[in-house]
Amino acid sequence: MARRRRSPSSNDGLRAWLLAEAVEFRTALTTRTVVEPGGARIVRETEHSAVRAAIWRELSGPVEALSAGEACALHRYQLPDNHPAAQHYAGSPSDVLELGVDDVLRLVVD
Repeated sequence: MARRRRSPSSNDGLRAWLLAEAVEFRTALTTRTVVEPGGARIVRETEHSAVRAAIWRELSGPVEALSAGEACALHRYQLPDNHPAAQHYAGSPSDVLELGVDDVLRLVVD
């Protein structure tokens, strides 16, 4: 089992943490792990079917925005559990937030 990366308890390091989570999620949905006899695990890129290619494109948006330092929208439930904005009293898990280019997290109000 992979060791869980340390999550930030403030906005310092939040962009890097979110990027690592987004890359890991995208990889998990577009690759497969094959367990061979004897327990050896091999990670292989899956065939790029139209569906997998669409998944890759859709999940690449946040990866590209976070890695480029651009503003990125996310939901409160995507924050690390120990982040102050993730606490139950901070709002609804489905609230839309934006991590700005200045790495400040803001609530998006329609």
